[in-house]
Formats: sequence, structure tokens, C-alpha cells
Amino acid sequence: MAAPVYVTKASELDDSTGQTQGMIRKGAIVDRGQICASVMIAKPHSASAIHTHGDQDTIVYSLRGNGSIVSEGGTKREDLKPGDFALIPAHAEHQEVNDSLAILGLCTPVPPAATYESGNGIAPWAGSGPKPKSSAPQVAYKLQAVAGSSAVPVGAVISGCTQPGTVALTFDDGPYIYTAQVLDTLKAAKIHATFFVNGDNWANILSNDSKALVNRELAEGHQIGSHTWDHKDLTTLDTAAITSEMTDLEDALISIIGKYPAYMRPPYLSTNDSVLQTLGGLGYHVISANIDTKDYENDSEAAIQTAVQNFKTGLDQGGSIELSHDVHQWTAKTLVSAMIQEVQNRGLQAVTVGECLGDPVENWYRTR
Repeated sequence: MAAPVYVTKASELDDSTGQTQGMIRKGAIVDRGQICASVMIAKPHSASAIHTHGDQDTIVYSLRGNGSIVSEGGTKREDLKPGDFALIPAHAEHQEVNDSLAILGLCTPVPPAATYESGNGIAPWAGSGPKPKSSAPQVAYKLQAVAGSSAVPVGAVISGCTQPGTVALTFDDGPYIYTAQVLDTLKAAKIHATFFVNGDNWANILSNDSKALVNRELAEGHQIGSHTWDHKDLTTLDTAAITSEMTDLEDALISIIGKYPAYMRPPYLSTNDSVLQTLGGLGYHVISANIDTKDYENDSEAAIQTAVQNFKTGLDQGGSIELSHDVHQWTAKTLVSAMIQEVQNRGLQAVTVGECLGDPVENWYRTR
């Protein structure tokens, strides 16, 4: 079998098609065959008109929300949850029904692969429209969904843990000169946390000191997430710029640890539909927080107690994903140990974000 071909190309269709430019970078891995068309995100709709995709078999991917593929005559063919794929044979009349679908155009003839690696299976096409030109109805491309086998949604804001009794301590904006002390405290307590790192913020991640800290985070069992390259508010950027914010950091992390995260936190926790659609297309789990310590407003020996109290109050209110920053002196000196003590006093378990969402470690990172 040929080496996997990553779906990376995006192109803009004519406005008459009702579709707009978009991209699902590495959204599918095709084990065999040539990619001869484009990757696009369909214009949001409740239901498309009855249509065909001509001579090409196509893969439909549910970016977010639930949807379905309906054959001509109204017979439902495929139910799509976020991350699911379905194959539409060439010349098969159908509708896409969803609030947001992405269509991956693939060449015919269909390679002889029989199963999905993830996503829905394929049953014989039963539409009443013209018979498909290819043998595709009983064959599917072997695909790997953007989020692998993860049940955690992509392109949707996640603010709290799903696993009972867990709390995720998370640190943004690093690595920086105080990160090592945060790691020392976590190591002494035998606790794993999540570090949402930047490429160029308080320090450049490609400096020798920063690379050493990132490698240490990984080696000591912590989860590394993306916090974008240089901490821009993603809601102020277009799709191309958002993508660059993510891929520039991916490239840096690949050079440091050989892989890049499937999890990210948007700077300032700022998102909108366009941001989420782009991040979802890139396959990212978008992590917010429901406990904000506001340590960045309280970085002094006295004021840090306000951040400690913010953490306690957040726990009292049922919060479980905490937000602080490993770039602040008094976070490293006082807040981290105080949060650990409070978690232990309450009989809770401090874990990584992936663990608190029940996601196996093999889903936390990707390679190219």
C-alpha cells in the first residue's frame, strides 16, 4: 500500500455553487489514490439542493454539529456526528443536511480499501437517482478522522472536565523563566498539568532554554497544548492568519518534540464562529476554562492570595478546568502549591486536560 497522502489543498469555488473557501488541513489521510480536486467547507445550510458531484467520488466530513446525507427521494444514507466521514459515489444524487459540512473531493476510480479507520461505515447506495458510475457504493476510502479516535469534539469550546472528581491545572503563555519552578512543584506533588505554550510571547520557544523546558514538560508526563504562535486575538484575524498562528507553532513543536498538539487554548479565551470553524478544520480541541484565577492581575506576594481565593471559589461553584500562567513569579512561588493543596484537601484528583476529558494520551498529539 502506498504511503498515506495528506489532504492539504484548499481552493475557492465559484459563488454560484453556494460554497466558500475553507480548508481541513490533514483532515483525512487517504491510504491510496490521487487527490485531484479540492478541500472546501460548505456554506452553512439546513439542507442543500438535490445534486451530484459529477465524475468524482467525494468524502463528506462533519466539521461540527450533527448532520446527514440523504439520497434522492429522501432516504437517509449516513448520520454524521462531528468528526465523521461518509462517502458519496460519483453521479449519486443526494443532499447534505447540516449546519456546517466540509467536502473532500477525491479522484476516481476508488482505491480498493474496504473500511473506515474511524467515522461511519458505508452501506450500498440506495438512491433513486442515476446509478453511480464507479463501484464506490460498496467501497470506502480508509480514512482517519481529524481527531483520531477521540470522542472529544473539535471546533467547539470546552470549559469543564467530563470525568468526575477531576480538576485540570493549566498554565498559559510559557515557557518562561518561572516555568521550571512550576514544574518542580508539580513534580514534588506527583501531579500532571497542561501547558498551553506560545511560540513567541514572553520568550521564544526555539531558544535553547525554552526547548529544554518543553522537553521537560513532556518527559515529566505533562500535556502540551497550543496557545498559538504569538498570542494574537484570533477573532481579529482571517482564516489564513488563524491557520498561520497554529501551523507556525506546530512547525516549532515538531522540531522540538517531534509532534504537535491536538489541543489548543485561544488567547484571551476569545472565539467566534469563524475561529471555531477554522480550528475545527485543523482538528483542534478548543479548551477554555471555568475557573479563572486571574493570577495575571495579582502577581505580588500579597495579591496572589486573591488568585488563591479565586481558585477556591471556582471549585465551590463546580469548576474543573483552571486557568493560570507559568510566566508569573508569584504563580510559581505560591499559587501552584496552594492549588495543589486545595485539590488534595477536597479529595479531588489533579490531572491533565486530556485525562479530565477521558481522552487517551495517544490522541493528544499528531505527526505529519
